[in-house]
Amino acid sequence: MARSPAFMFKLATLLVALAFTSATGIALLRAPVPLSPAPPVEPLERLWPGTTAWSAQVLDTLSLETKVAQLFVTHANGTREGTTGAEWRRLTDLVENFRVGGVVFFRGEATTQAQAIQALQERAPIPLLVAQDMEFGTGMRVDGGTSFPWPMALGATRSPELAYRMGRAIAEEARAMGVHQNYAPVADINNNAANPIINVRSFGERAGLVSALTTATLRGMQDGGLLATVKHFPGHGDTATDSHSDLPTLPFSRPRLDTLELEPFRAAVDAGVMSVMTGHLFLPQLDPERAATTSPRIITGLLRDELGFDGLVITDGLDMRGVRQGQSIGEVAVRALEAGADQLILTRDEYEARESVLDAVRQGRLTEDRIDASVERILRAKAWAGLADPLAGRPIPPALLPPEQPELRDAVADSIRDARALRRAQFAELAAPSAELTRRADGLARIIARNAVTLVQAPDGPVPFVGPGAPSRFLTLILDDSENEATGEDFAGAVAAMIPPGGRATHRRLGLGDRESLFDEAFAQAATHEIILAATFVRVRSWSGEIELPARHKRFVARLMATGKPVVLLAFGNPYVPLGLPEPAAFLATYSTTPASQRAAGEALFGQIGVTGRLPVSIPGHYRFGEGAQLDQQVLRLGTPEEAGLAPEVLTRLDAVMEDALRDRAFPGAALAVGRGGVLVRLRGYGHFTYAGVDRVTAQTPYDLASLTKVIATTSAAMKLVEEGHLDLDAPVARYLPAFGQRGKERVTIRHLLAHSAGQRAFYPFHTDDVVPDREGILDFIYADSIRYRPGTRTVYSDFDMIVLGEVIETITGEPLDRYVDETIFRPLGMTATGFRSTGRRDITVAPTETDRRFRGRTLQGEVHDEAAWLMGGISGHAGLFSTASDLSRMAYVLANGGEGYGVRLFERETLEQFTERISSRGRYPMALGWMSWRPASEGSSSAGRLFGPSSFGHTGFTGTSIWIDPEEELFVILLSNRVHPTRRNGRISRVRPALADGAAGSIRTEAGHPERLLGFGTPPDDLMRP
Repeated sequence: MARSPAFMFKLATLLVALAFTSATGIALLRAPVPLSPAPPVEPLERLWPGTTAWSAQVLDTLSLETKVAQLFVTHANGTREGTTGAEWRRLTDLVENFRVGGVVFFRGEATTQAQAIQALQERAPIPLLVAQDMEFGTGMRVDGGTSFPWPMALGATRSPELAYRMGRAIAEEARAMGVHQNYAPVADINNNAANPIINVRSFGERAGLVSALTTATLRGMQDGGLLATVKHFPGHGDTATDSHSDLPTLPFSRPRLDTLELEPFRAAVDAGVMSVMTGHLFLPQLDPERAATTSPRIITGLLRDELGFDGLVITDGLDMRGVRQGQSIGEVAVRALEAGADQLILTRDEYEARESVLDAVRQGRLTEDRIDASVERILRAKAWAGLADPLAGRPIPPALLPPEQPELRDAVADSIRDARALRRAQFAELAAPSAELTRRADGLARIIARNAVTLVQAPDGPVPFVGPGAPSRFLTLILDDSENEATGEDFAGAVAAMIPPGGRATHRRLGLGDRESLFDEAFAQAATHEIILAATFVRVRSWSGEIELPARHKRFVARLMATGKPVVLLAFGNPYVPLGLPEPAAFLATYSTTPASQRAAGEALFGQIGVTGRLPVSIPGHYRFGEGAQLDQQVLRLGTPEEAGLAPEVLTRLDAVMEDALRDRAFPGAALAVGRGGVLVRLRGYGHFTYAGVDRVTAQTPYDLASLTKVIATTSAAMKLVEEGHLDLDAPVARYLPAFGQRGKERVTIRHLLAHSAGQRAFYPFHTDDVVPDREGILDFIYADSIRYRPGTRTVYSDFDMIVLGEVIETITGEPLDRYVDETIFRPLGMTATGFRSTGRRDITVAPTETDRRFRGRTLQGEVHDEAAWLMGGISGHAGLFSTASDLSRMAYVLANGGEGYGVRLFERETLEQFTERISSRGRYPMALGWMSWRPASEGSSSAGRLFGPSSFGHTGFTGTSIWIDPEEELFVILLSNRVHPTRRNGRISRVRPALADGAAGSIRTEAGHPERLLGFGTPPDDLMRP
């Protein structure tokens, strides 16, 4: 049936008018007005650019009842229980009929919550401003979201950059699920150790620190499209009362507040924060009559007028006892609006509270202009959050229609369906954060956790447990104030995984409800362990009214300390647990109970990360603000490419090179180790021992290193002896080996040997002589051999040079070469699978080398491939060493780390630089001292590829091995293969080595030590990065 133009005009007008009718069907609208943009209100347009027109259009259509309804934020849960039954009916009623302005989600599951938000937005006459309290990430509330360490952990890092990136990451995860507003960050200064509700939720106890990190965090959030909310104005830090259960009193003067509590809020306002949450606090020096939330002097006078804040003012939960003080919820809501609040949170009975507000308007306590001012801010915030489109200026009709106009029901129903379809499309992409997003966010959480670890101990304290003499028997005691049996498992697991071979880790959880006999058993176990790790888990809990190490746990820890055993006290959560205890051997704080923080504590204890955190609070009677031992990383750790500053696709690149090499039969199998900045990103075996494809190669498969012996053993030994003053690089070799000083070799120096410029021949095939010599015969031949060129004038890579140097080392030390390098190099680094092997014995755990039919008559497996080294019994300065990729990665890490690692300084940095500086390119291989040196592409190809830097050094081995290290980039690449199996007539590895080097070096994306810059969470503004 056709409808007349007059009817359609009437219908269109009515649809606008009906857009915001009450649930009872009583029209509450003014006459419609033209939807022309209102004149911009400069401060609000500055805060929320481009929001003037839409907010004015919508505001002009709203009835008073609907405007008041927009002030309320109701609670929701994104769980199955919260999205079904009576709870869901309550929510949909408030959205469709009451027309609530916002929803704050508490607990949830990511997908369920996103679907709930979609369903609610589809029903909402005006899009909902969806909020959540995510102080340390979406994981604080949502299963499937990321949990970052608590804010005080950021305080320990002193890093605005990390704070900004965390804020940005939270924003990306929140917006993916449809959340627009975060009730964070906390801007309170926790300068009261007894504060039961702020504690680790604060960045620290100093105004400057809290201001800087609050500002950085909120800017990260808002740059990511998430409204930030600083709280709890004017400052909840210096009180021992929880405002959930009572009204805290802060009796401080205005000058004190200006220089402390107010400073972070002032900084946040200057930085453009979009919302501020009030604290339920009584400050008699500012207002002797009302709590802050209901105080016009504090909210309008101080926050609005003096600090110049134009954004949303949000109350803390109005269901909290600290603000109720015996008043009705409606009266509290009215008083909050009188004070200047815009959003009313958790009134629990929105209908009752709205009626109280309407009564206040009728009675003149509140004006409609006052309501309009708050609603305008709310609408502008919604528009800024992307909620103005696609329905700008086209309000959605309500679900219920006035019964007196039944003739319009069908037309309105069609309009409802169309509008809901548009809204459904608008929110169709809401979903749980993607796997890629959570992977990156988890990576950032690990970085923050590692940077936050704070250690306080004497200079000779026990941490880290690394190096010669380190303890190996640990008793881990989880002292937990919850009933969760799984508490501390991540930490205990990290400790157990890091115990050295032959060590022991015992783990016990002691809950408050455990019987006394369990405490006694744990105490008895302490006697059989070297170190006691007392890990405390003390959490911030609303309504509890206290936060401290429980008395039972405190007595037990004191009892352990009295035994004289070293006790390391760890604080997962509340850092004030040392209060009331004797001084522990070491105190370690993570400020958080997250798995990332627990694992970071284990890594710190065992040297796998550097310790750089500094206390963001003082621990009265124990430690000062800013204390914290600064320890370098000592142990290479497994990690992701991003942690090493490498592109994530580096693993795919490296694997592709190796798989191509296997298909090309460059070798039957190989092991690869690639690391950067103390992070081992790839440690893996590929292929098999032989082309028969039986035994698989692993990172622990021993390989014949061939000429890597020259640098890993012989050159390293020479470096030690030079440092100790026992070996003079410019002394003639004959000083140490008189028999060598003949036939022109009298002036050959140790430096000549290391530089392969001693004038000796490259090698000699001793195994082809009619009478095959033994070790002594080989040495006699070399000593009696004539010089081939004047020493120092050429570079000829020579096995003879390193054989002689090996003999010099034995002469100086009085020990066989294998024993000396094991004692001074390998054992201190924990390289238990590295060493020389005697000849004549097969070892099936070792990758086989050549099938030698002419000389030895067998496939060599576990005995040296090099014929001269074999004749010398398997121990020589030029060949004979066996090792694994896992072991060599330890040595490579130390070399890339300036000579230090695993609890020892193996070489002084100056010595390392001296031995690895390029000194010659006169020959096939550019040389340093012992090491091969980097060669630019203009001088020819290199096994280090084209992208390693000019300070790089390395070496190759005939059997198919290589090691390259770029100290400037802290990068190393190790390849162990048996390319000579079954025959040495296989040169395809020449393409593999440079491809691996280029694959690694070409994947560098950021400097080592700043992996957070590779995770994609924006770029902090320059002004945040300045000190």
